[in-house]
Amino acid sequence: MKKLLSLLAILILGSTAVFSQTCPTAPGTGVYVMFDSTYQVGTVSAGITNIRMCFANTTTSKITGVQFRIWYDKNAFAGAAPIVTSLNTSFAQHLQYVNNTTEGNVTVTISYTGSSSTFNIPDGQLFNIKLTHSSNFWSYTTISDMKITGVTAFTAKAADIDGLDATLNLHNYGGVITPQLFDYHGTFTNVTGTPAKNLTLALQRKAPTGSWADFATVATDLNGDFAFNDQPIDTTYYDVRLRVQGDTLSYGNIVTTADAQRINDIVLGTVTPTGFDFHSSDVNGSNTISIADVYSVFGRIAGRFSVWPNSVKDVVFFSASEYATINGSSTNYASSIPGVTNLTFDILPGQPDSVTFYVLGKGDANGTGYHMARMIPVEIINPNNALNYIIDKTIQFDNPVPIIELNLPRFENVQPGNLIDVPVKYLSPNDDKVGSLQFGVWYDSSLVEFRGIENTGAVSKWMTYTNPESNIVDWGGYDPFGGANLVKNGDVAFTLKFVALQPRSNWTASPLWVTRKAAGGPGAQDYGISPTEGKIELKMIGGNGTMDVAGNTLFLYPNPTEGIVTFSFNLVTPSRANLGVYDMNGRKCVDVVTGNFPDGKYSYTVDLGNLESGLYAVVLTTDSSRKIISSRVIKQ
Repeated sequence: MKKLLSLLAILILGSTAVFSQTCPTAPGTGVYVMFDSTYQVGTVSAGITNIRMCFANTTTSKITGVQFRIWYDKNAFAGAAPIVTSLNTSFAQHLQYVNNTTEGNVTVTISYTGSSSTFNIPDGQLFNIKLTHSSNFWSYTTISDMKITGVTAFTAKAADIDGLDATLNLHNYGGVITPQLFDYHGTFTNVTGTPAKNLTLALQRKAPTGSWADFATVATDLNGDFAFNDQPIDTTYYDVRLRVQGDTLSYGNIVTTADAQRINDIVLGTVTPTGFDFHSSDVNGSNTISIADVYSVFGRIAGRFSVWPNSVKDVVFFSASEYATINGSSTNYASSIPGVTNLTFDILPGQPDSVTFYVLGKGDANGTGYHMARMIPVEIINPNNALNYIIDKTIQFDNPVPIIELNLPRFENVQPGNLIDVPVKYLSPNDDKVGSLQFGVWYDSSLVEFRGIENTGAVSKWMTYTNPESNIVDWGGYDPFGGANLVKNGDVAFTLKFVALQPRSNWTASPLWVTRKAAGGPGAQDYGISPTEGKIELKMIGGNGTMDVAGNTLFLYPNPTEGIVTFSFNLVTPSRANLGVYDMNGRKCVDVVTGNFPDGKYSYTVDLGNLESGLYAVVLTTDSSRKIISSRVIKQ
């Protein structure tokens, strides 16, 4: 019995010490009853929330009693009247409280009842207020903070050892009642092993008698990771799951003529399919890989189809166990393990707090991967003012790939009736060859008229398509003979032909924009493609010759800008040049550079942060051409 009493004494003293350690520091000199900064709300299943209040005396006076009133959320905690208990029963005491459930307050008194003349209420956690949840507590998304003031005021007081009144300070460090929080994270990975970035998924919850509804959404990051952190969901009441609506997702620019090239190689038998090849290459859902799949890929990228045949979906998901079975196997699991398009995953108690899923894009036969390819307008050209240029794009992949160029020309002096040839030339710094190409260009039909496409001998044995429709011309093709007819560095693959309808002086923007382009190597691997600059070959209809048009150029980026902007210009001949920034009244605001320059490319970075927000003209003047090249920049 003595050992038991000793143990109880230790526990009581230990708990008092713990209380002291968990209390906030008193804000100053005085006697305080305090709310902490935050309190964790109880679960729906528990039905109660406990609010602990701390006592602190930083004076030399000995305090023997306190009286005060506090307020709570009377709607969220309307299940029963609050119950106040002492958290420190190590001293003789008399505790009483009165509830006012109409206002939502509790009035509390506590007094020392012992005989010691040196007693002082110990610092630490002194009271607990048990608040009972309302019957519809689960529906509360926010709960009002605990308060030390309310409708009907009450005078807070303390008593000292001599039975005299002393000042009692009520202090609230916040009193915020935080919800039950839920964390979950995971990863989406392409079946090729690369991260599946920018994939949108939802965290859903369902009440016992309700239906599933989205609670929060996130997108996977550059590593394919996602995280739902600090979600206010009480999992003792709600069911929770992950949901990916795959039939609404776009997988990006991952299906190209390179994929048709690879599927054709499988059909010819030069490539043996394994693992996920059976899923990615079978775009029509026939459980076989055939020329129909090649045709379907061509039809998709050429615009004949907007979806795959037989309602085959673009995106398919696999679990980690399914991935382990399929990956690297020589067995065709497309029928027995088809994957799912709309993924749901129930998050159950006791499960690990993370999960991994795998993503496959139908038609992505060469394994580019979900959102791993992107087309970006060339940064150094302002599309609204770069009239000399076909507005080109760069093709980037997150995985390392060779970088090549589909070279496009530049134009300047154009008159009505000019035949404009746009040769598309393949350039590779490492002499890499290509077995597939695709290219699309939008044209302004008020400025130019499309007249056709002329294939060269370099692609004469390729399987190609041309689709001119709605001011967009698409061309694509691949070598169907297993690499026997590859396009080499310097080859012109084809030439687009237009006729000018208006003179260059009437243009307000470039008449040609690249919409899609892609290239694949001999093994159907993806190639990145850099943007281009060059010159247009103009031919006068009925004229006597060919005129090459050259000119100086001016680029700027980023645009719009908050301050820092880079100006780049190219001089085709040695010139004295000036580059300046002007406001819309013609006043020069910034003199970027003036001097004598050899021919070549130049770049200058300046800070426009001191300029007011608005539109400014950027003007490059040269004495060699006696021409003014202008662009515009927006200062944000």
